[in-house]
Amino acid sequence: MALRNLVGAGIIKPDDQLEDYIRDEMDLPAADPNTARAIATPQNPAAPKPSPAGPPKQSTTANNTQGTTPGAKGGGGPGGSPRAG
Repeated sequence: MALRNLVGAGIIKPDDQLEDYIRDEMDLPAADPNTARAIATPQNPAAPKPSPAGPPKQSTTANNTQGTTPGAKGGGGPGGSPRAG
């Protein structure tokens, strides 16, 4: 809904008059302040959450050949031979 985006961006600040207008446009009943519930919203739901384990570690494997196996046939990589077309 576009109104949610405008409110989230701080362009529009909801007030009673805006709520009355939206409720009227959508044929909703009037708000009842005695039964209204506060909805908790995250400050920045798109922000990545820090990992409790810390940053990922780099692989230290020597001779990483990116998916080719030394001595494999037909791979075209180290140890392999290119396929004839």
